[in-house]
Amino acid sequence: MSVTAASPPATPTSAVDTTPPSLAQTTHAIVSLRCADDERWLRGFRAILECFAAPFGLLQFDHHSQTVEHTGGNAREQDTAWRKLSDGLLLNARYRNHPCGQLFESGGSRRPFAVLAAPLSRAGGEAFGSISVVTACPDATTFALKLAELEALTTLLTHQGPAAPVAPTPSSTSTPASSTASVSKAAEYESLHEFAFAIVNNLKGKMNCDQVAFGWVKNKQAKVLCLSGFYHVYPRSPGVRVLEQAMSECLDAGVPICCQQDAQYSTDPLSSGHALHRMWRADVGNVPVASVPITVQGECVAILSLRNPLDRPFSKDQLQKVMELVNPLAPGLRLLARADRSVPRHLLDTTTTFTHALLSPSNRVSQITAVLLAAVIGWATFGTLPHTLTVPCETIPTDLRDISIPFSGTLDRICVRAGQFVRQGQLLASMQTSLLEADRDKELAAMRLATIEMNDAMQRNDANTAGQAQARVEMARAQLKLIETRIAASQIVSPADGVIVGDHLERRVGATVPLGESFCNVAVDGGLTLKLLIPERQIAYADTGQQVNFAVEAKPDQRAACQVDWLSESAVAADGRNVFVAECQLAESDAWLKAGMTGTARIEAGRQRIAWLWFHRLLDWLRIQTWKL
Repeated sequence: MSVTAASPPATPTSAVDTTPPSLAQTTHAIVSLRCADDERWLRGFRAILECFAAPFGLLQFDHHSQTVEHTGGNAREQDTAWRKLSDGLLLNARYRNHPCGQLFESGGSRRPFAVLAAPLSRAGGEAFGSISVVTACPDATTFALKLAELEALTTLLTHQGPAAPVAPTPSSTSTPASSTASVSKAAEYESLHEFAFAIVNNLKGKMNCDQVAFGWVKNKQAKVLCLSGFYHVYPRSPGVRVLEQAMSECLDAGVPICCQQDAQYSTDPLSSGHALHRMWRADVGNVPVASVPITVQGECVAILSLRNPLDRPFSKDQLQKVMELVNPLAPGLRLLARADRSVPRHLLDTTTTFTHALLSPSNRVSQITAVLLAAVIGWATFGTLPHTLTVPCETIPTDLRDISIPFSGTLDRICVRAGQFVRQGQLLASMQTSLLEADRDKELAAMRLATIEMNDAMQRNDANTAGQAQARVEMARAQLKLIETRIAASQIVSPADGVIVGDHLERRVGATVPLGESFCNVAVDGGLTLKLLIPERQIAYADTGQQVNFAVEAKPDQRAACQVDWLSESAVAADGRNVFVAECQLAESDAWLKAGMTGTARIEAGRQRIAWLWFHRLLDWLRIQTWKL
């Protein structure tokens, strides 16, 4: 396998799809092919393209002294960039009779991809064709896995149906036919465990061993998957642990290991003297034991451990035969292991692969990015920031005097406008007094008449009549005093220096108003108060004494500070929602700050964790919704 890194070609017109391949479905589709050779290669080629989500693929094979070529994928056939890369790898894979590929790093906005090629050949025979595909490939680890998958799929494809139209070389007889058939049968099993169970039982019968164990290699460790004659394997049992240690020793050595006593017919004993195999041999009664690695392209994927009777030691030929039987099964084993994964296992393996690629010494940029991302996550989880409540606000006068109508009547004249500054005692408005003046004249006349009657009765010494006349005089005098008071009150004046607050006062001239109705307000010149409207969902975090910063819409670039002096204990309705009112005294307000200005205030409510600040509203909403269920 050859792996190179280069810049992506500039001419391809379609992006590489990153959809994960359906290995199980593709494997079963290839196994189920039962048709002529040329049709089988084409249909298998299309299935492989779909499995790898390849935008471009190329198939070449010999048929009746001619070379047949097919292209596929969603890219244009005339896309010379893909074709040029595929042609070179096709020739390399065919004439070397070995899979190869080329990994292209990401450049600019393009995603990394790889071009893979695998030969079409019978086991031990010359290649009669080859397949090349383009697929998404983020890193070198994924590149190796996908190249192994392509090799396994092409092996399954060529092992179906009649022989290929090429003559086998003499070396093809060195591989037993049973191993070739086993590769194509790998896809007929539902899981890796089922296939491994069939391997150990068949191998036990062929090699006449006492016991055969199969160990799967993952994360550079060997785990016993199945034992011949046992339906279940208990990983915590002492015997299984000793066996796994011996398998790990074979994995580290990378070569077959045998531990046994010398036999008279064994001219070349294989006793290696390895400590863990000696321990395993002592644990099973000093019988001959051996371990054989199963490799794919130099990588050990599984370990076979065998045990013979005491009177039948292992020979080199016997162990070589075991390797010849099981090594052709390695691509199918890896394929089944990937296709048999559950969704959680697939996510875990993907995460592990990504982690290993991230920790690679050559991936410094990604490592720095990951460290920065971890730092941001840690900062968001454990760091704190100020918690502020953003609420609407309005400036109102600190001392607001209400001017009401002194008696029922008609407004005759209005002397001020809204927003006008007035002095204490300045005339604001006057009421019509014509009726009051008429009543005053009437009472004066009645009082004069009563006075005349009283004087006449006193001259006639009529005490009774004089007393009644005197009473009418006093009554008229009281009425006159009341009328005079109302006439004096008809002149409405300002109670203090301040600014008139009201809407369109001039429009009320001539209107009849009842006693006590508000005419206008006078904002006493002396200070402003900031009125805050706190929403119900934020009131739990508000309290008196908290710092407040606000800005009004008139001058948003200006900031002012104050603190909460008063907080209402009950909610009021404002704009269709419940709010709580808070007030802040503005002791030293700027001259441009006027009553009635609106803006936005930020209440400093302490410090909270950053993650809480981001998600507490969503969590509170979810708690309320779930509580309603």
